[in-house]
Amino acid sequence: MRRDEVWCTRFGGRHAVVVGGGLAGLLSARVLANHFARVTVLERDVLGSPSDVPAAVPHAKHGHVLLAESLRVLSWLFPALTEDLLAHGAQELDSAQDTRKHQGGVWKRRAPNGSKRVGLSRPLLEWRVRAHLLERRNVRIVDGATAVGLLASGEGARIGGVEVEHEGSIKRVDADLVVDAGGRDSRLPAWLEGLGFGAPAVTEVRHDAVDATATSRRRHYEQMERLPEGLAVVGDSACCMSSRVSQGMTEAALSAEVLDTALRLQARTPGDIRGLTMLFQQQLARTMDLPWKAALRELRPRTALFSPRAMLRALTAAGEPAPARAG
Repeated sequence: MRRDEVWCTRFGGRHAVVVGGGLAGLLSARVLANHFARVTVLERDVLGSPSDVPAAVPHAKHGHVLLAESLRVLSWLFPALTEDLLAHGAQELDSAQDTRKHQGGVWKRRAPNGSKRVGLSRPLLEWRVRAHLLERRNVRIVDGATAVGLLASGEGARIGGVEVEHEGSIKRVDADLVVDAGGRDSRLPAWLEGLGFGAPAVTEVRHDAVDATATSRRRHYEQMERLPEGLAVVGDSACCMSSRVSQGMTEAALSAEVLDTALRLQARTPGDIRGLTMLFQQQLARTMDLPWKAALRELRPRTALFSPRAMLRALTAAGEPAPARAG
C-alpha cells in the first residue's frame, strides 16, 4: 500500500489512551488519531516550555541526530515537520562528513556521501512533534497525569482503560485501547502480574557497570502465553537499546509505523479489538530483531570486556553465533 493511501483504511475505534508523552507516545498518538475518534496522551511530567522533555528520557540534553528511518517515518506522519525543525534551529548534516564515528576500535574516515541527516536537541524535536500533533482536533495531551494501574473488563480478558492520578485524585479513564509508551521504566510488567497474566520474559545485556542507560533490554510480550486484549506496548517499553548505539528515536518511529500496520489489518473487522494485541507485539518483535542484533554486534567488544556470559546469552537469544574464544 502506498503512503498516500495509508490513511484510507481506518480501524474505527472510539477512544485510545497513550501512557507516556515522550517521542514513542507522541508518534503512536499521531497514528491513533487516524484510527480512533478520540486520543488521550497521559504524561506524568509537566512540559510547559520548548526546553522541557520527559524526565525518563536518557541524555535528553545531549545532541541528537535523526537517522534515515526515523526521518522517513516522521515525514510520513508530519509532512511539514522537517522544514519546521530546520526553521527552529535544527541543522541538516551529511552523515559521513559532518559527524565522527568510532566503531570497531577505530575512527571512521570523514568524507561526503550525500546521506542527509538532521542534527538537533531532543527537547526541540519533542516540542515541535507535540505542536504538530496538537493540530489534530481529536488529540488531547494531559500533563501531570500518572497512570497507576490498568482497568480490566470482560472478566479480566481485556483492558478497558487506566487509573490515573491527576490533580490530587485518582480518576478512571475508559478506553478501547491502551498504549504503553512509559519507556524503560514502564510499570506494565507489574500491572500485568497483578491481573494474573504474569510478566514477560526479559533479555538484558549490561554494557557498562555504572551507566544504566547503556543497558540493552527486550521485554518479550510477543512470547507470553496470555495477554489481555486492548493493549499495545511500544518504544522502550518493549525494546530499549543502549544509548551508545543511538537508536531510541528510530525505535519510537518504527513502533508507530508497525502500530498503524496492525490497526489497518485489524480494520477488516472495524472496531473489533480482538486479536490486535498479539498481532501487534509479534509484528513489532520481528521489526526490532534487526536493529537489536545490529546493536549487539556494534557493542560486542565493550560488552565482552564487562560481562562475557551476559553477552553470550544475548547473542544466543538473538540467533547470533557465539564469539570464538581467544587463544
